[in-house]
Amino acid sequence: MHAPPQDVETDSEHENEHEHEEYNEETAKDEEHVHPDEGIEELMSAFPDDETDIDLTHLRLTSTKYLDLPRFANTLQRLGLRQNQIRTMRGKDLSILTHLKELDLYDNQIEHIAGLENCKDLEYNKITSLDGIQALKNLRILSIQSNRLTSLEYLDALPKLEELYISHNGITHLSGLEHNHELNTLDFGANQVESLEGVQHLSKMSQFWVCWNG
Repeated sequence: MHAPPQDVETDSEHENEHEHEEYNEETAKDEEHVHPDEGIEELMSAFPDDETDIDLTHLRLTSTKYLDLPRFANTLQRLGLRQNQIRTMRGKDLSILTHLKELDLYDNQIEHIAGLENCKDLEYNKITSLDGIQALKNLRILSIQSNRLTSLEYLDALPKLEELYISHNGITHLSGLEHNHELNTLDFGANQVESLEGVQHLSKMSQFWVCWNG
C-alpha cells in the first residue's frame, strides 16, 4: 500500500509568502504616515493665494494643521469649518490671518476658547468656560448655544456685545452682564435660570427669550 502523497512546498509558494510579507511591511509603513486629515492638502491647493472665503464644512477635519492657512494671510476674510471634528484651534494658524472677519466653528468638539479671537459662532461644541473670550473686545454677536456653560463669567469684558445666544447650556444665574450695556438681544432658553436678577440694567433690550428654564 502506498502512503498518501504529502504536500510539497514549491519555490513559487515561498516566493508568494515572501511577497506577502513585503506587502504587509510596506502597507504598515504607509499607514504610519497617514494623518487623519488625509487629502486636505490637495483640496486646499485648489484655492488661489488671494482667496477671501474658504468653506470646509463637513469634511471630518480634526485640526487646522494641514490647511496651510498662512498662505491666505493677506486676503482671507471668512473661514467656514462647520460640522467637523476639531477639538482645539492652533493659535499660530489663526493669529496670522489678520484680515479674518468671520470664523465659523459650529458643531465641532471645541473644549476651550483660546485661539478663537475672530470667532463668533461656537454652537454645538463642548465649551465649559468663557475664559479666553476677553480678547474679543470688539465682538458684537456671540452664539454659543448647546455647549456646557454654567455661568456667564468673563462676558463683562465685551462692552460692545449686542446679541448673545446661550440657549441649551447649564446656566444657573444671569450675573456677569454688568458691563454689557449695549446688549439688545438675549436668548438663554433651555437653561437652569430661576431668577431674572442681573438683567434689569439692560435698557436697550428688545428681544428676550427665557423659555424652558428653572
